[in-house]
Amino acid sequence: MEIWVRANTRVLWFAFGLVATSALMFIVAAVLSAGDGYYLTLRVASIIAAVLLGFTLLIMLYLIRQPRLAFDNGQLVVNLKPVDSIRVPVEFVECFFLGQGPSMLKQSSVNKGSAETSTIVVRLAEAAKEWHEREVAPQLGQWCDGYIVIRGTWSEPITPELMARLNSRLVEVHRERKHQAKSTEAESEQTAH
Repeated sequence: MEIWVRANTRVLWFAFGLVATSALMFIVAAVLSAGDGYYLTLRVASIIAAVLLGFTLLIMLYLIRQPRLAFDNGQLVVNLKPVDSIRVPVEFVECFFLGQGPSMLKQSSVNKGSAETSTIVVRLAEAAKEWHEREVAPQLGQWCDGYIVIRGTWSEPITPELMARLNSRLVEVHRERKHQAKSTEAESEQTAH
């Protein structure tokens, strides 16, 4: 799988550190609590908490590795759900452009205006009606009317360079696929004669 846009690993690694520290504290509490009664209850509770946090760490590692956009086997892989990827045939992807939209973060009482973030907007072909709407996590993005919007809050920094790289790579992929289709067509004509 070729990663085109990564997740916001800065936030995820920070959260990972907090959860790992909490898990370590529960492990230490389990080791230090010896004895019966109250101490046994504390040890069991600490072990359970450490195990649950361990599972949380595994989930976080999965999320850190999961890209927002990738290319795999002729498909654009879109990760705007916590678990499932949505795969769109790349021939239906027309272009990427820079946008701006709500960050979907809670605002403090001091800053009551709506916080905005950069977005990546993926335009899908009008003819690909079956790909125009999908349910996604609103914090990660939006998918409607043939446009996929990826919020910059939960992706790598969205820069003009990233957008140029995405569009350049998309053009390369479209050319490669057209060349492969022509080669396959020429081979089937030769075998027919």
